[in-house]
Amino acid sequence: MLQTIIMVLVLAAAVILLVLAFNAYQEAQYRKKIRKQFGHSDRDALLEENAVSVRDGETGVLNTFAKVDDDNTATPTATKNKKKADNMDDVFEFATTDDPAEQATSDDTAAETTETKGNLLIKLDDLKNTELSWFHPSFDYMAYISLYEPKELTTLPSLSTGLHRFRIVGCTMDGQFQPADPIPGVHYQAFVIGLQAISRAGLAERNELDKFGDKVKEFAKKMNGEIELTNISNFLQNAQPLDELCARVDQIIAIHLVGHGTVTGTRMRTALQSRGFELSHDGAFYYPDSDEPMFSAVDLEGRSFTSEQLSTQEYRGFSILFDVAHVPPGRKNFDKFMDLTVRLAGDLSLNLVDDQLQELSPQWLRKVGDYIEERQEEMLAAGLTPGDELANRLFS
Repeated sequence: MLQTIIMVLVLAAAVILLVLAFNAYQEAQYRKKIRKQFGHSDRDALLEENAVSVRDGETGVLNTFAKVDDDNTATPTATKNKKKADNMDDVFEFATTDDPAEQATSDDTAAETTETKGNLLIKLDDLKNTELSWFHPSFDYMAYISLYEPKELTTLPSLSTGLHRFRIVGCTMDGQFQPADPIPGVHYQAFVIGLQAISRAGLAERNELDKFGDKVKEFAKKMNGEIELTNISNFLQNAQPLDELCARVDQIIAIHLVGHGTVTGTRMRTALQSRGFELSHDGAFYYPDSDEPMFSAVDLEGRSFTSEQLSTQEYRGFSILFDVAHVPPGRKNFDKFMDLTVRLAGDLSLNLVDDQLQELSPQWLRKVGDYIEERQEEMLAAGLTPGDELANRLFS
């Protein structure tokens, strides 16, 4: 009888050990998956230059702050030693022809050309000195085109060169500037075109600006106009410090909400919606449901949420994201972010953890708030307001 009891106890202990070993294996695999998705927390992500950021081209998530010193401060330096052109004429280059010898024409030849073509409808100097809200000379590489005669825009020009976008604005015959569209009966006398040379893709390279300039020259020739392009060397010299600043502050903070078990997608969606989040077509929840949301909630494994999957699947948890460059400045917005995160954790009985599945301490969270505040103050010192139209263009 005693031997039987001992055998039962031994078998029970063996089963328990196997269960514990299997659970440990699952936990290790889950941690490995989270680290692969969001980066590692065994480094100083706030201080090291290779901290995960949107510019890394990976997940775009910075979520570990374990080693931040209490006296960590940020000094805005991006605008120091920024050498500007001595005058606006140095910023532009006259680009009516690719041949320098042809540009050095005599006065007689120039007069003959003017007589043949007539006068430009708008002086190029006046055009380039016009302030237009669609562009910012610090990061838009500019081209100015003035026509010799009014022209309709039959089709939009193909000026794309790679990762960076462009805008084209036209001046109508009544002197009004508007986004240039091929509208029958609308004639233009000039165009202003800007290539957004700084974005989350980084700073455009010289060859991309050259290619863009070549395409704009072809467009100017087709429209029977003259063109001035921004001087590439001066533009890149002025844009480099801004790009370095953007790379430094372009970070997304992630806090993971994870439980010991799973939560149904239906329950998770209900909790998120009750706190003001709405599911978007891109597979993420956004707060609030507006054109410029402040926060987002995403799947831990980087998958898109869909209504069908949420109604049938169970999840280990999700992540709440704070985009430093897109959330308006102010500690109150981080406090709002944390309030929503804590309430959601309570609604779903989840824990706030880092990518190592370690619970986050109040001290850690305070340092995250301080860090965000420093990065946003650095943006403000450089004339960028997080969350406004300009910042949203730069960090897109």
